[in-house]
Amino acid sequence: MWACLTDIAYQREYHGRWLSTDSWKLLFMDQLGREMEIVPNLDSTGFVNVGTSSSKLSTQEMIDMLELIHAYAAMHGITLHDGLDGI
Repeated sequence: MWACLTDIAYQREYHGRWLSTDSWKLLFMDQLGREMEIVPNLDSTGFVNVGTSSSKLSTQEMIDMLELIHAYAAMHGITLHDGLDGI
């Protein structure tokens, strides 16, 4: 999952911004339908997700998430690598 998210983070802007792999992961988890818990940050200048972690996904949910990631990459011409280059 992280290799795919890294490829997306390096190859695709999101609404004019380059996002971190963690931010992309949250976007895909939201698309998966996982409930997010958003609270104001400590200085009230923005918000923080304090909800679901990807480590708590079931095996089927992780498979579904990887399918979402691969479909998104295919739709946007993003090249995904297996993370095993050079081995």
